[in-house]
Amino acid sequence: MARRSLATLTFLSLFWLFVWTGVAPAAPVTPIAQWQHTIFAAKDGAPAEIKAMAQDRDGFLWFGGSTGLFRFDGVSFDGSLTGRLPQQSIMSLLAARDGSLWVGDRHGYITHVDQGKVTVYSLDDDKSTVMQFAELADGSLWAVTPRAAYRFDGARWRSRKAGPFMQAIRAPDGSLFLLSRAQDDHTAWRLGPGEMDFAATTIEVARDAMLGRKGTSWRPDTMIADEVVDGEGTLWIGTETGIERLSWPGTGDTSDEPVKESYSRADGLGGAQALATLRDREGNFWVSTPATIEQFRLGKFRRLALPTDSYLPAIAVDGRGHLWASRLNDTVMEFGGDGARTWPEAGKRVGVAATGTDGSVLMAGSGGLVRMDGQAVAHIPLFPSIRMGDTGFRALAQARDGSVWVGIGPAYRHKDGDARLMGVEVGLPDRPNHLWAIARRTDHGLWLAYNDNVLAMSEDDGSGARVFSSTDGIDVGHIYAIWPHDGGVWITGQRGVQFFRPGQPIANLRLRGGEVVREASGIVQRPDGSLWINTIHGLYRIDEASMAAWWRSHDNDVDYERFDERDGLQGVRDSRPAPSIVPGAGGLLWIASDTGIASIDTDRIPRNTVAPVAVVQEINGNAVDGRVELPAGSRRLDIVYSAPVLGVPARAHFAYRLQGLERAWQDVGNVRHVSYTNLGPGTYRFELKAANEDGVWSREPVAIDIRIAPFFYQSWWFRALGVLVLLGLLYLAYLWRLRSLGVLICARLLERERIARDLHDTLLQSMQGVLLRVKVAADTVKEPETRDKLERALRATQDALAEGRRKIVGLRGAREDTSTLAERLQAYATDVTGDGGAAVVVSTVGQSRSLNPAAEDDIEAIAFELLSNAIRHAQAQRVEVRMTFARRWFEVEVRDNGEGMKMERTDDRPSFGLIGIRERAEKLASRLTIRPRPPNGTQAILRVPGPVAYWLPERTVARLRSRPWFR
Repeated sequence: MARRSLATLTFLSLFWLFVWTGVAPAAPVTPIAQWQHTIFAAKDGAPAEIKAMAQDRDGFLWFGGSTGLFRFDGVSFDGSLTGRLPQQSIMSLLAARDGSLWVGDRHGYITHVDQGKVTVYSLDDDKSTVMQFAELADGSLWAVTPRAAYRFDGARWRSRKAGPFMQAIRAPDGSLFLLSRAQDDHTAWRLGPGEMDFAATTIEVARDAMLGRKGTSWRPDTMIADEVVDGEGTLWIGTETGIERLSWPGTGDTSDEPVKESYSRADGLGGAQALATLRDREGNFWVSTPATIEQFRLGKFRRLALPTDSYLPAIAVDGRGHLWASRLNDTVMEFGGDGARTWPEAGKRVGVAATGTDGSVLMAGSGGLVRMDGQAVAHIPLFPSIRMGDTGFRALAQARDGSVWVGIGPAYRHKDGDARLMGVEVGLPDRPNHLWAIARRTDHGLWLAYNDNVLAMSEDDGSGARVFSSTDGIDVGHIYAIWPHDGGVWITGQRGVQFFRPGQPIANLRLRGGEVVREASGIVQRPDGSLWINTIHGLYRIDEASMAAWWRSHDNDVDYERFDERDGLQGVRDSRPAPSIVPGAGGLLWIASDTGIASIDTDRIPRNTVAPVAVVQEINGNAVDGRVELPAGSRRLDIVYSAPVLGVPARAHFAYRLQGLERAWQDVGNVRHVSYTNLGPGTYRFELKAANEDGVWSREPVAIDIRIAPFFYQSWWFRALGVLVLLGLLYLAYLWRLRSLGVLICARLLERERIARDLHDTLLQSMQGVLLRVKVAADTVKEPETRDKLERALRATQDALAEGRRKIVGLRGAREDTSTLAERLQAYATDVTGDGGAAVVVSTVGQSRSLNPAAEDDIEAIAFELLSNAIRHAQAQRVEVRMTFARRWFEVEVRDNGEGMKMERTDDRPSFGLIGIRERAEKLASRLTIRPRPPNGTQAILRVPGPVAYWLPERTVARLRSRPWFR
């Protein structure tokens, strides 16, 4: 009784009901044994004693039980929220439509988890178990305990109906039913859509409303978990002994006797009881036991029910679409519309099978050749005509002329009761070559495939044989399987796939990413153009679009899809017996493995169309909640991410990019973490998207903004300030250089003034005294000749005195001549050219300014030399001289149309004129540029810095003189 009470309480604590629109299956029910079964135990990180399950809006599964709350993405269990709950014994879960999660525990606390924020509510004095939650169509939230039903008003849970209750049911019409806890009380209470009060009804009415059909007598007495409807319309029910599955063959009331199917520990269930059940949005069914969490999933293949001792079955499809399968150690079986049928009269140890030209099935084994048409079995002995040393059938086919070809080492042709060796006598390979496959050509004759890259073609009677080998480009090793197509043949075997057509180069089928097809035992091209290849590593599918592109250009690598045991494909198949894949009726393909047979409908391949939601879980070890701020000095990002791909999580696919560092998406397959190093401060955006096992990508990528704070010296304003300081220092250095030149010129000017004073006070005064004495002497001399000499000496002295005065005036920075540089250049040009010479034009640009006398002499000398060279040496007819008075510089430009510069001199004489003007330019800290002027002529430009070229005002000179450092 105690065990039954515990089971009943466990049942009452579980609730997850999907809306049911009908019970009658729309298609034949797939037995539980056909479902892919995966067990997650403690070694996989799975928690024990899970009593509640839910799936949130993003697709993650939530498991609650005695050890806490766990989130599951198909790979790992995350229990980090358990420590934030008031109690870890979880009894009920609800994933609300807004994406949040409601958690009910054993002690009357309700916890709301919304985007990492945890809020705990209590139910006043009610400390009993929160057994169930329900969310109605109007968005209202309800919680049920054994004592009462509560409704959430947005701030607290308020009692709306006193119990006792054992279950809450949400009906498809939006009603809420509360079921009485008392075993002998069949009363239920109904709250209709938009109603304010509950109305009394019965449990039968509530369950009828829940299912949409009448009748509830089917419920098992051992039921401890709510029923779940799968995609085929059947019920999965958790019981004390495992899973019970119910289906109804018709559309009548569920009071009709259901078809029952059980799955217990003896069948492979990981525990004795099914404590909780759930169907996720991908169609997978989940069940928890005391020690495990288990998944049942429909794959893309349907396995054929064969006896467990079946081994290496040979398969063929007859003209009616029925599958015939041999069992190497047992009898032959036929699978058709009426189910399976055995044919013991076909014998045992059948090695190969093929479809005859009339639609019958041929099989060969130790008992000889067998022909079956579904009505009778005909035996055709092959021995003793076949050499007794050749054992082991590898290939079988019937030619259009009715003859049967078999491979037992070499090829044999059976016709009219005799088997003839088809070897070197007819031009076909013989020992040591072994025949692996035979197929009818699309036009006439046969294709024969051998080991060591040998392919042959022959007519039905064995004539006209031609042999092709590696010299013709065949390179697949032993050829295990062939498929005739469009006058040629697909060949595959140990390695690779090729298409061969006589008279044309062989074409290699290269798969994307360098994938190599290995140990292929079957190949089929469907009428839609898709290509299917069965190998030891699984079944390859190349779709029609990829094949169409490959037919246009054999250089294209083709996309492919590979199926394996995770899709329901049973076992592997080596080279024998071949072919291991044959087409059936419609789009059906039958695939044989070493221990079983499976089928796939190529026209309706089941696909997971649910787009996964990618989630960034951690960055640098911390949970992600919105924008991420990292401290200054952070140079590394360790990002952990995931997506709830529950069907085949090993085939989940991820792509990401870190904007601010990379632009292109990085496709990383099933890798679920990434690290970035040597990052600088700034703002980045990490974008992530995921794809499920069938290549359906997230509708939109998830984006996380990440900011790495800078040190103060890494901030933009510090960099800007540094640039400004550097520019300021460069500018100050420039000003210091110019000021230094100005100071130097002022110093030179002051030194010239001192020299002028000394010359005036000494030399000129002495000469003036000498002049007076000579004049007195001249006046006293009467002799004409002597007087004349003295007067000449007097005039020479006067001239010397006048010249000295002019030099002194020049040293003091003043000119007796008040003409400008432009006027002097024009006068100099007139003196040089004379009448009828070159035309010289002198012009000025800008406001004229006084030039520094210390620099003006050098500028004038350079200008005179350039003008003289243009007139005298370049034979110019026109010379233009332009002086530009800019604020920061003074420029003299001399352009002519003469012979131009001679870049290479024919003699060794140095040009002292050019040397002189360059030396003068360097003394002025100026830039002198002399270059040819197309189409002929020369252009010379002298640019002098303003502080050097221009005369400093007297106040500036006075200010400099007053400074101690200048003195």
